[in-house]
Amino acid sequence: METRQKQIPTVFWVIAVTALLWNLMGVAAYLSDMFKSAEEIAIMEPSMQELYLNRTMFQNVVYGIGVVGGLIGSIALVIRKPLAMFFFFISLVGVILQFVYGLAFTNAYEALGVSSFILPAVVILVAAFLFWYSKACVAKGLI
Repeated sequence: METRQKQIPTVFWVIAVTALLWNLMGVAAYLSDMFKSAEEIAIMEPSMQELYLNRTMFQNVVYGIGVVGGLIGSIALVIRKPLAMFFFFISLVGVILQFVYGLAFTNAYEALGVSSFILPAVVILVAAFLFWYSKACVAKGLI
């Protein structure tokens, strides 16, 4: 008996590779934030310095969970493993916690104004889309 392999649409590969690149940029941003030099901090605006220097361990941990979860989810999506959905869910929870905490318990709005909502909104929307998309891919048997 011959088994037919499910045809994977091109849009799947476009989304999977784009997700991988997006999450690699997230990891790069995370590492850059975690290892800023004193010189890099010194050239920040005073309000940004305060925001950066007063980050809590909780913020750093959920930031890391968000980006690492997204990266692992993206790798799992590219290699077509259903585990992608789990890691995208973990990533979504991490980014929501990170940004809600950052906006509710820090001076982010005072330091950045309305723009303090733009990047978080985009990141949360992308994380939510990737979770939804991976869930749809599991349901369709693509991964």
